[in-house]
Amino acid sequence: MSEGVYDVEIVGVVRDSKYTGVREDRVRAVYVPFRPGPWASSVTVHLRTAGDPIALASAVRTIIRDIDRHISVFNIRTVEDEIGRSLLRERLVATITTLFGGLALTLAVVGLYGVLSYGVAQRSRELGIRVAIGATTGRIRWLVLREAAWLLGMGLWSGWE
Repeated sequence: MSEGVYDVEIVGVVRDSKYTGVREDRVRAVYVPFRPGPWASSVTVHLRTAGDPIALASAVRTIIRDIDRHISVFNIRTVEDEIGRSLLRERLVATITTLFGGLALTLAVVGLYGVLSYGVAQRSRELGIRVAIGATTGRIRWLVLREAAWLLGMGLWSGWE
């Protein structure tokens, strides 16, 4: 057998996988049995369990130590942790966008309140005369709310253009 060529037997084929994040392209990989050598600088072990995977960590460490006492087991994570880490940037962008959206909504509400307040202050004599000649509180409220709805509608309509 020549240098660099190994005798291998294919025992199965799996789909291309994603290793560093859910947004990456799928990569092709070869799974080989663990053998000491220059390619064994790091080994990843995937374990499927019906129970709590973190609870099995000490048992996995013991089994790997029994196989080879020079191998150190570290960085044990669940698939959920990996997916969460992979989506961290998207969650951060969503949170910041939500905060800015809330700030924009607050500014819009404060602006609308300011415009309405100014309009009502300008019409205080007119509203006082309406009350003096018999207008009810409900009618005055309806007059102000109708103006607010008109302003809101015009703002929304101009935003669509």
